[in-house]
Amino acid sequence: MPNPPGMLTCLVTSLPNYGTLEDTYGVLITQSALPYTLPDNTNTVQYTSQPCFIGQDSFTFQADDSGQAPDGGLSNIATVTIDVQTTPPLNPPAADFQYDCTVDYIDFAIFSAAWLSTAGQPNFNPACDIAEPNDSTIDLADLVVFCRQWLTSIE
Repeated sequence: MPNPPGMLTCLVTSLPNYGTLEDTYGVLITQSALPYTLPDNTNTVQYTSQPCFIGQDSFTFQADDSGQAPDGGLSNIATVTIDVQTTPPLNPPAADFQYDCTVDYIDFAIFSAAWLSTAGQPNFNPACDIAEPNDSTIDLADLVVFCRQWLTSIE
């Protein structure tokens, strides 16, 4: 470890799947900027979820004290898990697979990639199994639900 220890620097190493991160100055952290060193030895980011996302999201980071291994330097990668809830609860359409509060062509692309798949197949997406009861197959019953929700939007 350096004597005295170096200032601790935090690096964001991966981004959340269903939201964005900004540093303390409001700078959006992008995929192309990874690993992103937080400015001025700060250790805080602001997470903003996609508008209709409810569930868990995560990102990873590392800390660095400028030392040398094995007593210092870059830490192991750590995961931050965020439990996203809404108040009041939203009721997003089941076919809103990208959680942007609208069922549109991007959701259709996600649905079509899973079309006619069953659980265990590489292209099966359980989020696309939207007909009740769920039958672990993306089929005509799910397409009917998707079509009924087409262009549905909540604000």
